[in-house]
Amino acid sequence: PIKSTAKTVDEILEELRHTTTAERAGRAQDEGRGMELLRKDGYM
Repeated sequence: PIKSTAKTVDEILEELRHTTTAERAGRAQDEGRGMELLRKDGYM
């Protein structure tokens, strides 16, 4: 999760325009061998 103070769609869009954090940052499947394991197990 990314911390945000946005309360409206416009505020969210403004944060997205100025953020340097990738959309997928922090997702468990992207850390370590998560994607590799999914491929190995036939999910991708």
